[in-house]
Amino acid sequence: MSTFSSSGFSSAVEVQISSDDGASELSLVNAAYNVVGQGIGELNLALTPGMYQLRQSIGGAEAILDIEVPSELSSFGEAAAPHIAVKLDALKFASPAPIVGS
Repeated sequence: MSTFSSSGFSSAVEVQISSDDGASELSLVNAAYNVVGQGIGELNLALTPGMYQLRQSIGGAEAILDIEVPSELSSFGEAAAPHIAVKLDALKFASPAPIVGS
């Protein structure tokens, strides 16, 4: 199960996306289908509010997650920096080699 948490509010929001395995290919696409970020294991981006689609893949396994970056985020204080953290579970995949988690 993936987790999603947020705090703060602003027009640009810091988004941190990470996978448990640290080796998944991550790709983030905005509502206009433009790739706004790609990486291995982790992405750290400043995003404008809107809908995004995250693709996680490793060893032939793939998961897609829709992410909304809201225009206003609830906050515990004015000084809190806007931040969204998305933690992705490791994907299970078939492997002929004995790899832990496959």
